[in-house]
Amino acid sequence: MKKLLMLFVATLAFIFISCSSSTNVVKVRQYIVSGDPATTPDAQNFDLFIIHTNDVAGYVNEENKDIQIMNASNFAGFVEDVRRYNPNTLVLDAGNFTFGTRLAASNSGSGMINLAKLIGYNAMVVGDQDMNYGYDSLMRNIESARNYDPLKNDDVYYVSQNLTRGGNNITDKFKIFNLNGFKVAVIGLTTPNARFELAPSALRSMSLAIDYRALQKDINSLRRKVNYIILLSNIGSMQKMDGYLNIEEVMKKIKNVDIVIDGYSKDVAEEPLIVKDLENKDIMVLQTGSNLHNVGFIQVPVIEGRSQVPIYNLISANEFKNPESSAVMKQLNVIERYDSPEVKEFIDKLQESVDQVYGEPLSFMPFPLSGAVDESRTMPTDLGYVIAESFVNNVESDIAIFPSILIKNGIAAGDITREDVYKAFPCDANIIRVPMTGAMIWNVLEYGYSMLPQPAGRYPQTNLIIESNPIAEVGSRIISITMQDGTVIENSNAETFTVAILDSMIQGLEGYNQFSNANSYPGGVAWEAFAEQLAEAYPVN
Repeated sequence: MKKLLMLFVATLAFIFISCSSSTNVVKVRQYIVSGDPATTPDAQNFDLFIIHTNDVAGYVNEENKDIQIMNASNFAGFVEDVRRYNPNTLVLDAGNFTFGTRLAASNSGSGMINLAKLIGYNAMVVGDQDMNYGYDSLMRNIESARNYDPLKNDDVYYVSQNLTRGGNNITDKFKIFNLNGFKVAVIGLTTPNARFELAPSALRSMSLAIDYRALQKDINSLRRKVNYIILLSNIGSMQKMDGYLNIEEVMKKIKNVDIVIDGYSKDVAEEPLIVKDLENKDIMVLQTGSNLHNVGFIQVPVIEGRSQVPIYNLISANEFKNPESSAVMKQLNVIERYDSPEVKEFIDKLQESVDQVYGEPLSFMPFPLSGAVDESRTMPTDLGYVIAESFVNNVESDIAIFPSILIKNGIAAGDITREDVYKAFPCDANIIRVPMTGAMIWNVLEYGYSMLPQPAGRYPQTNLIIESNPIAEVGSRIISITMQDGTVIENSNAETFTVAILDSMIQGLEGYNQFSNANSYPGGVAWEAFAEQLAEAYPVN
């Protein structure tokens, strides 16, 4: 098993070492250290270690598919050894840990929560994707992360200062950790950008607005109680479009934070991003990318009870797998790869159960469903029609419309598994039913046809019979619209129809902005509704 030399700070002098890894050039800044690794540091002079991830997105067992990703068992082994030699270690995640793969989604994220406890995370901020399972599942995951058992030491604390419902916080706003008498506060901040990214059914009346006065009040209160404050944020550094918030804007409005561990924008911070706070002080912002491609390692020297300038290393998956060839790992005295047996066993069992469910025959298709990407984005397809019909049946609507960007490939004839369904239509959005007049339906379809004859993700798949002229003037391409029962939909407001769409379309998916959440009726998850439709219509022989 590898050994990690606990770094004991003896002086404030530091050296800069540039070294080459197999994937990039890593700049290692390390304080001059000395002493026997068995020496116990006193309460005034020691090293605080912080290990951090962000946007893991369920990618915890993907090493065999992507050599640039580490398995969670490998990461857990690293955490285990770091803590063995320096118990003054925090493990933090900056959001979006529980959603993103079939393994994560198989039980609405609860398996990922149990995994986080096994790895030894201390705290996580709620990320926008962690809310994808909806309010009820989010609350179950937050509660199950805590054992409330003083005999066990595997509680994971979800934190978010700004995630509220009905004016009340739904998680702890912050958590204080006492490490060798040195108190560290971790305060969470969830991205308000989620209102652009998530479906209304996922948000379920949760508020993400940041009250900067209340946030600063909490930080000031913590400043009087603790020695070090970490802002664990799922905000991101990018400005995707008007209205999107980034971490630089947030930091300009607050002060008294020592360091920021961030997520959401999936940046790879080989060198820390430096931003200014309200008092124009430089604050270090750190991200690790996504999907366990990298892990962040921060060393905060504490001398005479005061924190010093932190030292940061970004450790790649390749360095975890081959520590003997990594200068960074050598400086940490990590000499061989170690995978936690307990975590490996847990992941293997979870993966086995997922593969069993997804690999069993669900349906027998007597004919193929055409749905290649180039076809789906320019013309109606068999797959598009069957998916639309599944929407109609799920929410009992008259018709269904959805953008073809969500179709990834067709389905062959023969036995069909859930894996086949998800590969063809990997859509985790929810179906909703909305009322629309005939004129509104015409307007939506004109928008969907506006890029023809060029392929476009906005091109609408539907169960309607549409006569059109794809080379006519944009806005005048639809000639007639007819329902399957022969009902003609006129371009007027005289009659209202119920239309099944995706809740993400209300948020502007593929530029659709013609929908309103008013008087909507919620349905099921899109790909699951499609799978149910196939199982019922074309049962296994």
